[in-house]
Parts: sequence; C-alpha cells; structure tokens
Amino acid sequence: LYFNDFTSENGEHDREGGVELGYVVTDALTFDLGLEHLDRDDGREDGSRTDAALRLTWAPSEDATLYGYVQATIDRDGTLDANDRAGIGGTYALANGWTIEGELSDGDRGTGARLLFRQDRGESETTYFGYELEPDRELDGIDLSGTDQGRFVMGGTRALGPNLTAFGENTYDLYGDYRALTSAYGATYEVSDYLTYSGAIEIAQVEDDVNGDFERTALSFGLSYQDADLSATGRVEYRRDDGTLSGSDRDSETLLLVADLAYEIGDDRRILASVDASTTQGQGAIVESGDLVDIRLGYALRPVDNERLNLLFRYRYLEDTYGQQLASDDDPGALQRSHVLSAEASYDLTTDWTMGGKLGLRLSETAADASSAWVDNDAWLGVVNARWHFVHNWDALVEVRGLTLDNGDTTELGALAAVYRQLGPNVSLGLGYTFGAVSSDLTDIDYDEQGAFLNLVAQF
Repeated sequence: LYFNDFTSENGEHDREGGVELGYVVTDALTFDLGLEHLDRDDGREDGSRTDAALRLTWAPSEDATLYGYVQATIDRDGTLDANDRAGIGGTYALANGWTIEGELSDGDRGTGARLLFRQDRGESETTYFGYELEPDRELDGIDLSGTDQGRFVMGGTRALGPNLTAFGENTYDLYGDYRALTSAYGATYEVSDYLTYSGAIEIAQVEDDVNGDFERTALSFGLSYQDADLSATGRVEYRRDDGTLSGSDRDSETLLLVADLAYEIGDDRRILASVDASTTQGQGAIVESGDLVDIRLGYALRPVDNERLNLLFRYRYLEDTYGQQLASDDDPGALQRSHVLSAEASYDLTTDWTMGGKLGLRLSETAADASSAWVDNDAWLGVVNARWHFVHNWDALVEVRGLTLDNGDTTELGALAAVYRQLGPNVSLGLGYTFGAVSSDLTDIDYDEQGAFLNLVAQF
C-alpha cells in the first residue's frame, strides 16, 4: 500500500495512492496485480485517473527470467491523459559472469526501453554498460524541451586490495535539448572492521538552453565508524558550477556537510547527534546565495529497572537563509535562526494505556525574505497525549497542543486524533487528522498543519 500527497499554498495538489498484490503460483510462475489512483491539479493538468496493471513473471531456469505486463486506464476525467501501456522484458545469464537485462514498452506516456549488460567477477569486480529510456521522465529544475532520448551509462567497481575498492561511472544524458556528460570516480577504503573511508570526484558538462550551460566539478570525502557502542558517519562535499546565461554569470560554489552519531552510554542511555549544513555562494538571480545549518543533540533515557518510562531531551539549532520553498513557484519561504530546547516523556500506566507529554522552548529570529528585517519570534510549546491499546495490534492516539507566541502575545490550541496499526514488532502505520495549525515541531513557522495525515513509525 502506498500514498503520496503534495499540496501547495496556492491550491495546487498532486495525490497518488495504490495497492499491489503478488502471488507465487508455482516455483517458476509469479503473478502481480496493481491498482493506482491519481488526482492532480498543478497548473498544467487538472483531473483524476485510475489505472490497473497485471504482470506475469516466468523463470524457466536459473539462468533466465521472462516477464510481460499490461496496464490500462479504467477511469479518467479532466485533462489528464490516459496511461495505457504494455511491455515485455527479462534477464539471461551469459557465460563468464555476464548477464543481459532488457525491457521494451510502449503506451500513451511514450516509449520505454532498457538494455543493460553486466559482468560480475565474484566480489572483486563488476562492469556494466547500457541504455535507458524512461517514459514521462522528469529532471528536477529542468523543463523538457524537445523529445527525451534517454541516457547512456557505463561504469564498474574493482577491488584494488583486500580493503580498497574503486568505482567509476560515465553517463551521457539526452533529455530533449538538454545535454549532460558526467564522469564520476571514487574509492572506498576499509581501514579496519570498524572504520571505512570513501572519496569521489564528479566532472560534468551540462547544456541547458533555459538556465544556461555550465560545467560542474564536485569532490567529496566520507568516513564511517561502527563498533559495539559507537556509530558515526560523515561526508563533506565541495561543488563548483561555472557557466553563463545571456552574458550573465551563473557561477556558484557550494559546500555541504552531513554527519550522524549514536553512542550507547549504557543499557538505558543513548546520545544522538547530527549535523546537516550547506553554504552556497551564487552570482545573479539564477543561483541564490544562502546557508543552512541544522544541528541536533539528543539524550534518551529508559531505565532498565522501569521500562514503563521513556525520556528524551533535545537541543536543536537551525539557521536557514535559503528560505524553504513551499509552493510550486520560485518564491522562497521565511528565513529563521532558531535555538530549540525540548523535553519529552511517556509512561505506561497499564498494558493498555500510555500517557505522554512534551515541553519545548524556541528562541528565534525570523524574516519574511532576504530583504526583510529580522524580528524576534520566541515561542513555548506544550503537548499532552494519551494512547490506548484497545485491541490486538491496534492503538488510538489523542493529542492536545498549545503554542504561545511571545512576540504576538497570543496562544493557539490544536489537537489530533489517529488510529495506528502495528505491522510488526518495530513498525506501525497510523491514519489521523490534525485540528488547528499548531505543529509539534517548533522550527515549523508556517502554521499549516491542519488536515489528514498518514504516519509510518519505525523503531530499532
């Protein structure tokens, strides 16, 4: 089961949901059935469509797999096009470790094709090359001009020693009038059973008639460490774009850093930390300058002699001078610099009832945009909730939220109700509705929470 919902402030929306079912008929024959519904209004298309699909997969031997599928639009209204499609494909194991994979399809959304040759020489070396054409493909930030002619790809990995592995990939993209030739190379070095280093370089030439041609060079370095008590990963990347549009520079430099850490102090205590940061220096209106720093530090406590109690203390610093893009237009959202402190607790009253609460403080400055003045926007948040385990694998949640804005001397109330289904010992899926505009995230300064939601929770 899957569902995705995007709604912008100007009323545009894109909602997609569906269900898929697979059934093994025999050891060689598998049958799959799918049903999907799409409801879209994005300024270009306005309407809804329901599609159904059937796929049969046959594996006559260990070396060969063949499949065929058909899909058809069974209901449609508005300006959405039909999405009928049929295709065939398969894989076949050749000699010397080579495998060929292929698929060909055609339908209302265009022609699709894939042909990939792959060779695996044990765990030490992999080589692949081929061609891909995805029907109705989209690239972020690029409008299709002309006909999408797919992309060619060639690459591989090779073990250079017991601890060192190198990789490389070259792609040539023919997305309408847009052309991009990209070469990426890198290596992974396992220093020990606990520590691994990785590095990569990417070199690209991009032809873009809309936003201007540019050349891109990117370098990255990462590390990963994991033992019985400590898990830490980090990566830093430097990216430079050089280009012009109508005689104006569209050059930019971007530096990115991501890091995560989890440390087990004891059986009942954990420390969690993460950093996500980027800074961009752009020239002109095509590439804006801005910074993003998101630092989180948490301390979790669950006493082993009292498993009813869970405590979580968190500190977060968020600086966002890009401005979050909220709608489908190019207008950025509000900027902010925020310090957030919060404490959360839950307690199992009985095997069926759990009470919880949260208290949070935000000390922040916000601005409507880069040209506006920064103003204080401090706030307090209080949350009280109750969870009822009313039947096997089913829970009900009721929550009340209160937000006090110091700057406006106002208090807003909100609430939510939800029902959760436990899908396993560590995963649950919930469906609910939020009343009011109060979010449990104090860095959310848009106050647009009201509406239905689907929530997937995983713990490990």
